[in-house]
Amino acid sequence: DFISNCTAADIPSDVCNTLVDPQGIGFYGFEATIPVNHRVCMDYTQYIPNTGYVTPDFDTKFNSAKAFTIVANIFGGIAFITLWLASCCQLSQQRIKGLSCHFFIATLFQGLTFLIYRSVVCHRGFFSEYFQGMETDEDGIPVDILDVNCSLGSGGKLAIVATVFYFLCLNMIPTAVPPTPLGMRENAAGTTEPEAATEEPFTEEPKTAEP
Repeated sequence: DFISNCTAADIPSDVCNTLVDPQGIGFYGFEATIPVNHRVCMDYTQYIPNTGYVTPDFDTKFNSAKAFTIVANIFGGIAFITLWLASCCQLSQQRIKGLSCHFFIATLFQGLTFLIYRSVVCHRGFFSEYFQGMETDEDGIPVDILDVNCSLGSGGKLAIVATVFYFLCLNMIPTAVPPTPLGMRENAAGTTEPEAATEEPFTEEPKTAEP
């Protein structure tokens, strides 16, 4: 079977056992189970005995999805930080509406991160670089790797939540009204000014003459 053929190729048994279990896949590494039941994050570049350091080949879809998630985080973060600062800094209605562009880009690129499910990481030959010395087919893939299935993990579920929230913010921003910053008040002209300090009026106690 796969485990016996893997260990026969001088690959450590813990590596062989790890790669046949369901693993989490990310943009910078994958989740692995090491003895006994300890799950850790491992880099894609791994040292294989008698071979050296190997790294799987990433395709355009994987690299694009990786770049899209960075862009989504940047524009989404800028938009939310701007909204948080609105409580202490004066923002015009035009600037608030301008955040729609940020949320649109964040929504679009966050949704495009799901290209990872169409990338090479969901192909049966992605991890073949780790199995040097095993019998392979005409495509260079170990014959014991029959199939690879990608399913929605915790990262994918969080990406769905982020996409939905970005989309909701995109539709709510045009109707948003900038708040009055803390310590400011709106005057009759429609502009803001610092709140005047309220002091209690000073009253002098009457003095009584002593006999």
